[in-house]
Amino acid sequence: MLDFVDMQNDQHRPSSVRLVASRPSWAVATQLLVLILLMVGGLMACSSSKDQPSGGHEFHVDPGGDDADDGSTAKPWQNLQFAADQLQPGDTLVVHGGSYPAPLIINAQGSEDGGMVTIRSAVEEVAIIDGTETEIGKGFFGLVQIRNGHHVRLDGFEIANGSTEKSRRNPVGIFVTGSGSHIELLNNDIHHIAALSTTGQRDAHGIAVYGTSEEAITDVVLAGNKVHDLTLGTSEAIVINGNVDGFVIEDNEVYDNDNIGIDIIGFEGKAPVPELDRARNGVVRNNLVYNIDTGDNPVYPERNAGGIYVDGGSDVVIEDNVVHHSNMGIEIASEAKSGDTSRIIVRNNHLYANHLTGLAMGGYDENRGRTEGCEVTGNRFEGNDTDDVGWGELVIQFDVRDNIVSDNLFIAGPSGRFISNAWKENAGSVFNNNVYVSSGETFWEWQQTEYESFAEYQLGTGNDADSEFRTSE
Repeated sequence: MLDFVDMQNDQHRPSSVRLVASRPSWAVATQLLVLILLMVGGLMACSSSKDQPSGGHEFHVDPGGDDADDGSTAKPWQNLQFAADQLQPGDTLVVHGGSYPAPLIINAQGSEDGGMVTIRSAVEEVAIIDGTETEIGKGFFGLVQIRNGHHVRLDGFEIANGSTEKSRRNPVGIFVTGSGSHIELLNNDIHHIAALSTTGQRDAHGIAVYGTSEEAITDVVLAGNKVHDLTLGTSEAIVINGNVDGFVIEDNEVYDNDNIGIDIIGFEGKAPVPELDRARNGVVRNNLVYNIDTGDNPVYPERNAGGIYVDGGSDVVIEDNVVHHSNMGIEIASEAKSGDTSRIIVRNNHLYANHLTGLAMGGYDENRGRTEGCEVTGNRFEGNDTDDVGWGELVIQFDVRDNIVSDNLFIAGPSGRFISNAWKENAGSVFNNNVYVSSGETFWEWQQTEYESFAEYQLGTGNDADSEFRTSE
């Protein structure tokens, strides 16, 4: 689990030294000399600690370097894989500008005591991990691979150009798998990863974290990345799947991809223990997601991708994100019939100009699982359903139970539709304290009954007793 500890500086009073008058003068002089030496030694120790990296060493790699050298700034190594394999807990590898062939397999481990292993691009230089000449192996194949990693940080790379036309060979920009903890993927630019098979399975990811062990992957941070221009087949740009317990996905920009932007998944059989086979206890916040569209994806006959999707995950907060011009803004559902998506908080997001709807809750057919115990609050829904499919700002689908939808602002698009609910298999959810805005015609659908005025909708459903309707914001 992620622990956020507020550290405070301990303040200690210096021990006092009492000089006894009856002692001879040489004893007093000796005591003073010892104190002076201790003070000088302490200052020297402080100075020394500032002169070198805390907890480890800094090494360098450059395309023009030499692996026979010592990896210093003046004599960098040349091969990225060789350089990464030399790292110990607390070490930092600075990767200078240029192109390095994929894959990079990060075997080095940090530790709680020794510190993170950090592999980072040099400041104001572009280090590219390039898959142009890389043969994509069978299964999921990362241009960067971290298996059973602990205390590993990857920061500031361009990771690009991994593609294959072969079926069941699935390229991934960064692939984290097995078990592990304290994995940080920061400020990377991942693009043009493509699954191009025309004869069978086609899957690709930009970033994938798969918990595939009985021991969870914990304390994962994906922050500041750009993930774009991916050809994904049936998969997702960023995905957390399986036995992953504790993650933060924040400040990323995900765009121009032909399937789901960010996905939190459970019940796909990734973990060996069924009850642990779901991503959980995470935060998805302050991400910008746009142009997520299966319209040109040959795997699908129609648009159906969510900008942010929780499919079988639990205990996730989705907050302060902006999702626009995607098929759906956010979706919370369980594709596994025996599973559920539960205790998801969707709050303070701005969802606008999405093709089908701002938010979809529940399964797309009766063979899906349930969506329960979720809270949707403080969001701004604005002008969604631009394809005029009749889903409006919010669509309620199959098996939606005991959720709360409150304190949201719904600004209807040209269709005037706020809520669509063509299923009767939903119960126990509370809608209240929302604001609905439309200057034209209005529609609410609830359990297959349509209402054309707010008063009729309130009376017919019992929903939104304390909500209000306005003709302008």
